Amino acid sequence: MRHHRAMSSPPTPAPLSVLLVNPPPGVQSALAAAGFLLAMSADGLQARQHDAVLFDVPDAAALAALAHRPDLPQVAFDAAVVVQSAVADDTLEATLLRQGVQHIVPPGDAVALARAIRHAVVRRRADRKARTAYATDLATGLPHQAQ
Repeated sequence: MRHHRAMSSPPTPAPLSVLLVNPPPGVQSALAAAGFLLAMSADGLQARQHDAVLFDVPDAAALAALAHRPDLPQVAFDAAVVVQSAVADDTLEATLLRQGVQHIVPPGDAVALARAIRHAVVRRRADRKARTAYATDLATGLPHQAQ
């Protein structure tokens, strides 16, 4: 008599948690439909509690304010940061990317936005693993001598 072992499916990953900072109408429902766990914020300071932070930047003044926000590098260290903006300014976008923003996307395409958030989280997690590996002696698990 043969026994058949049931094939188990791979575990379903936990939904990603996204902090929305001043999102425009429709973004919240589109991201919820894409399976994200959502929280709202006016400032993005609770980033550490989430996988990603989405800043909606409606105009050039808001883009400049975000690029010069003093706590943006810390927010980007705590979570993957995605910016949604219709404003195209190469200088400000370069500043945002240097400060740790993972992705800048134009508004209007909820599928592309969801994909950008997922990719940003994957990149942030890979970056953390690389930093941890660099700071840890793999043979002993202790911090590197330089650390």
